[in-house]
Amino acid sequence: MDLTTATDLGSADERAGGKAAGLAALIAAGLPVPPGIVLDPRGGTPHVLATLAADVARERGWTAVAVRSSGR
Repeated sequence: MDLTTATDLGSADERAGGKAAGLAALIAAGLPVPPGIVLDPRGGTPHVLATLAADVARERGWTAVAVRSSGR
């Protein structure tokens, strides 16, 4: 995973964490999962990550977002 980019939720694997990998498996199975991205916290400061998330949301036309933080 590139530490400075957003990874589509559908292509997440165990390196992105169990929750993201589980949601990716549900997407692969054709189940309805809201669109999402995965950001690696090693990619920068909280401000950098928040800016990246906001930029991606804007680019994709998302009007609402939810954030899940991993405790790894």
